[in-house]
Amino acid sequence: MPFTVFPDASAGPLSLGPGQISAPLTFPETTGVTSEGPAVFLRIVMLGDGCAPPGDPDPTFQLRANQGPPQELPYDMLTEGWRFVYDQSEPTGDYVAKAKVFRVGENVYAIKILIRRSGSTWQLRIRNLHDVERKFTWVVADTEPESAQPWMNLPQTLSFDGLVSQDVTKSLEVRNLGTGPLTMSLGGLIAGSKFKLDHLPMGVYPNGCGKLIITFPAPTSAGTTQELYTGVSNDQYATDSAHHNNRIRLIARTTGRPEGDPTDPRPEIGRCMKPGCPCLDFYPSIGEDRCMACGHKANDHRRY
Repeated sequence: MPFTVFPDASAGPLSLGPGQISAPLTFPETTGVTSEGPAVFLRIVMLGDGCAPPGDPDPTFQLRANQGPPQELPYDMLTEGWRFVYDQSEPTGDYVAKAKVFRVGENVYAIKILIRRSGSTWQLRIRNLHDVERKFTWVVADTEPESAQPWMNLPQTLSFDGLVSQDVTKSLEVRNLGTGPLTMSLGGLIAGSKFKLDHLPMGVYPNGCGKLIITFPAPTSAGTTQELYTGVSNDQYATDSAHHNNRIRLIARTTGRPEGDPTDPRPEIGRCMKPGCPCLDFYPSIGEDRCMACGHKANDHRRY
């Protein structure tokens, strides 16, 4: 079942200033079969700041078919909320479609267009009624469920800087800029990866966020490790675009511990000097200044 996500991944969400109405946004007449006849389904999300929806006021929407007059769609359900859409500058009784708009989520809106006569060129216009800039994405589909599509945008790089033998964990918010729920799943790291996935976002609704947590267990020697992580999700349109990205360059820089660092698991101590003890190195117990190998205290060990 076909659907198209707008805007293009390379462009990113549409930005509209306070009170601004968009230029005409052309979309295909992607029809599906319903009990009421052929229909086109649009779903639009108005994005908030961070991980929260922007709230009131709702945007307004206009539809236009061919050279017909733009029709603004009302939110009220009087007369079932339908607007007749004509394809001529002088409307006649021969309308080509009728349409109405629904609120289907937090600042998520669905438009249903029942096609009476197919073959029109369609345009959508969106007006932002907020007193600040707002951004929008939308989907056109042949069924209502297909119009609910996620949109994730991961950072292009993620750095893990730490000391040798130290786990470095990074947590980031994965925001859903799309019209439907976003779910990520296991996979995406290369075979034999030096990194590990600790937590993945599940069921993130539009205008929401979920956590992605990645850990780098640092090796015992200093150096730099780089890998490419490709997020596995239900977002079919994610690419390596800066605005709709599913790839992160993981960069881990590991440095040696400063001399005398009290967190060094091997301070200036080594072989156990207790008479008769065969222990050749000091392995500290967690939370206790004793050797895990022989049980003697750190002061009983000396570097040789």
